[in-house]
Amino acid sequence: MSTFGEDLIQSLEEALAHAKGGGSATVHAVLSPREVREQIKLTQAQMAPLMGMSVSGYRKWEQGRRQVSGPAATLLQVIAREPEAVKRALRGVLPADQPKPWMRYAGMVESGDPQSSARVDETVSGAER
Repeated sequence: MSTFGEDLIQSLEEALAHAKGGGSATVHAVLSPREVREQIKLTQAQMAPLMGMSVSGYRKWEQGRRQVSGPAATLLQVIAREPEAVKRALRGVLPADQPKPWMRYAGMVESGDPQSSARVDETVSGAER
């Protein structure tokens, strides 16, 4: 039997044991997006770009209409523990010669508030315009 086949059988046996109340399983608690956002004092318009998503998609998380899972859940954990590290990491993603036009656009469109674009820029770049 192939290694893949052996791995598949082993994983199914573990799943069955877990379903019957035996075996070990690692359960990862998902943080509340709202609690993380409020902890680091950001608006939804500021938090959504840090998560790499639209504000409307982010709102669905906070409203419970979508579930946080996979890499997004991991990123929430990192943001909760090390928000400055995420901000520093994303700072380098934007080209130096273009001062964050997409961030400014996201903040203005979502809120209609010109000041929100400055707050979003400040959140990601760590500097005022």
